[in-house]
Amino acid sequence: MNLRKNIKCTNREEMEVEIKAYIDECTRLKHHLEEVMQMREEQNLGQVEEQQEHQSHVLNNLRTENHQLQLALNRAQEETETWRRKIQELEKKSKKSNRKTEANNFKGEVQKLRMQLEKVNKDLEDNETQYQNQIGRLKDELKEVKEKEIVTDQKIQEQSRLINNLKNEKESLETSNNNMQEVIKSMDFKIPNPPKFFKKLHSILSTYSIEVSDFLDKIDSENYDEFTVEELIQAFEEHGEKLKKKHIKKAIKFTTKAKSEMFEADTIKKWHSKFDYEELESSSSTEQDKPETLPDSVPDNVPELVSFEEVIDTLNHIEFRLRVNKISKSQISDYVLGSGCSKESISANLSKEPFNFQDKEAIQKLSTYLLQEKNSFEGIQETLHNSTNNWEVLSQDEETNLLEKLQRTFYKHKTSIVEGCKLYDTKDLGKLSFKEFRKAVAYTDIKFETSELNLIENLNYKENSDFVIFYEAFIETYAKQPEMSSEEKSEFVQIYLKTISQN
Repeated sequence: MNLRKNIKCTNREEMEVEIKAYIDECTRLKHHLEEVMQMREEQNLGQVEEQQEHQSHVLNNLRTENHQLQLALNRAQEETETWRRKIQELEKKSKKSNRKTEANNFKGEVQKLRMQLEKVNKDLEDNETQYQNQIGRLKDELKEVKEKEIVTDQKIQEQSRLINNLKNEKESLETSNNNMQEVIKSMDFKIPNPPKFFKKLHSILSTYSIEVSDFLDKIDSENYDEFTVEELIQAFEEHGEKLKKKHIKKAIKFTTKAKSEMFEADTIKKWHSKFDYEELESSSSTEQDKPETLPDSVPDNVPELVSFEEVIDTLNHIEFRLRVNKISKSQISDYVLGSGCSKESISANLSKEPFNFQDKEAIQKLSTYLLQEKNSFEGIQETLHNSTNNWEVLSQDEETNLLEKLQRTFYKHKTSIVEGCKLYDTKDLGKLSFKEFRKAVAYTDIKFETSELNLIENLNYKENSDFVIFYEAFIETYAKQPEMSSEEKSEFVQIYLKTISQN
């Protein structure tokens, strides 16, 4: 306990230094953001004025050119009127027979002039239409520029409001975080209904007011690290408690998940503190004579029953091999049982994809466990379904998005997660079981969704089917920041500022 407190004290001092650095960095980023926004605002205003000047200049030029064209049109109309008068005069003179040829020449010339006049009028109309369209486009562009200017002003106001809100919420977030830390640290879970061995042990410790280590030191044994079943029975009888071999073997199997004739002292100390003894009955004599569910011996003609603990590893392998192959739990009976319901069919199914089990003894035990109650096919399906955990099958896009989220979490909290794992890695092996890893990340107060933890286990099971995580190498591999779009980068900056204010 002293070592753990010293470590927390050191971490707190380091965190205080980091918090001061984060606050300074936050202040610097704020000033920098304000300068950038001010420069952008000035730049945008300058651009808008330049565009307005340019558009005014274009409009003035268009008006001047339109005026010139109008003058040209007036001149052309005056010239046309002059030629019309000439034509009328010529027509009067053409009445004379001796000037018919000259009149025809004048008519041809008049026709040419009319064609030229029509062409000039058409060009004027086309130019006027073109200029009107250009004026309309310029007006639309001016409108868009004004709208962008309004949006930019709104964004600047929103950013300023967000920074002010972050400052105002800082104290409340820190208070809430501290309260949550105290609640988490105060939580102490106990396992109810301890095995009879630990009930008797607790009764002895309560009666004689001694600690577990003191009781174990008094046991007459050649080895102080572990004890035989007979040594434990004798020690219990010396303290007035009768205990049977099966009670000790059940306790060994419960705590170590293995059959053994030796019970380690460290295991007894560790597990004794994990059980809840509040509901333990005061009378030990009644409990001593209470019959067990299983008999002391099994007749030779009765087949040996297989317990759930004996097949749990095989069931876990079945679960994970279906998970990594993206097969839902609703299909588990199709892959394990198939259409038949015999040991042969189960053995055949487990020997092929996606399982490829080579341990025939494990397959035999699982077959016996599923068929030993001789239920109907539906009953066997229900037993198989209830003996495995639930899981969710993700699509490729969902898994990609979830993996990117994990990368960001590892990138952000890499040091905290590794430190939490090392607290549970007491032998400094650099690896943890799946259950220990879940406890370690829970200890760090970093919130992981169930789907994220399941994905972590799936990724590790693909590489190593021993249900362990080499946490340092795994976190180092995935602690990367994925590429982000411009919108995601803007959102990430806001989250980063909020994180700094919280820490």
